[in-house]
Amino acid sequence: MALELKQIVGVYDDTRLELQPPMAGVLYELVDFWTSSPKHKLKVPIGEEMHEAQYVLAPERFLQYVKDDEPFGIYVGDMTFISAELAKEHPTWVPYIALKLVAQRHINEGLDESGRARHWQALFGAIRVAGLKMDEPNFRGFIEELAAHENSGYFELDDELNDFLGGNDPLTAKRKYLDHHRNNRWVTEGRKTEIMEKMGLQVYGRNHAEAVFSEIDDRNLNLYAASVFVRAIRHVPHGEGVLISPPYNAIAYAMTRDANGVVDLLNFRQGVLPDGQDIVFKKGRNRNSTWTALIKRLGYQMHIAERNATKLLDSQKEELEGLVVSAEGQNALITADAARVEELVTASQFEAARAILEGMPGHEQSLARLGELTRGSAESLALLEASRQLLEEQI
Repeated sequence: MALELKQIVGVYDDTRLELQPPMAGVLYELVDFWTSSPKHKLKVPIGEEMHEAQYVLAPERFLQYVKDDEPFGIYVGDMTFISAELAKEHPTWVPYIALKLVAQRHINEGLDESGRARHWQALFGAIRVAGLKMDEPNFRGFIEELAAHENSGYFELDDELNDFLGGNDPLTAKRKYLDHHRNNRWVTEGRKTEIMEKMGLQVYGRNHAEAVFSEIDDRNLNLYAASVFVRAIRHVPHGEGVLISPPYNAIAYAMTRDANGVVDLLNFRQGVLPDGQDIVFKKGRNRNSTWTALIKRLGYQMHIAERNATKLLDSQKEELEGLVVSAEGQNALITADAARVEELVTASQFEAARAILEGMPGHEQSLARLGELTRGSAESLALLEASRQLLEEQI
């Protein structure tokens, strides 16, 4: 039986895989699971035609074995697999997950070789059909769950959907998902494996994304710069060189097998360039899931850093408010002392007035110092807020 693996497609992004020897075993497992599982049938309207589709329910861990962190479903060739856990918890969502996966097969991708346009078009159609069929609370829960896992940028483009979501901040949903992702079984196991590797123990099956992230972190490289770099490089076409300079050279090196010991996400072009520059190329056309998982790990670190920056920002705002209150208090004392001096002078009590005047420079010095502290605190707040916004963009 001749088999060719052309693509594996998930609900929340489009991943292409070429069949290589290591993937052959996975494909046979998929075929075996498909043939031995009961089929569920679904009629899907696409354009003016009605297509009959089949799908099977599979444990979420099986989906993630094939495609990292896929919570909804995948299709490979003519086989469609949907999460059994999702079907049990949200059975009314299953037809629309199946609709998205089946529709995506029949959409002409045109000149878009990334598959993103086809993914967006199928997702757009599935969401609109769900909106017509579901009641509002169920529909809202459905699209909020999609938004929490979506990483192709679709929800940033769909203004109508964002208007419907209203006060439900997609960023909040993304934060919630990153917390969940950090603690899921596969990511946790990946961290444990890396710890064992660092201890010199022999380990098998290292998680590629965790190995790369661990190498970046162990080298004390700038995680914000790493997040910006990885997000930018991910969508560079294969074969197209990218000219990089510090600090990105060290980050790129951590993404090679020579550094992390397990996977090459990038290759360096041989040769010496001026001013510490290098040219790098993406390696491997079937690494989309690794790039996605690496972005999630870096996104989690940005989420934590931004959360800490927000706490520090709130603390400094309270400190600034205290300085302002102190300055107002000092100003009130000076005003009161000035009024008292005027009363004493009017009453010809010059000695008493002189005593107050001698003490007033201390008030003025305190007020000047408070002014300096207030200006410094305000400038620090502005810088901290700018940093917080940059971190938020990388979540």
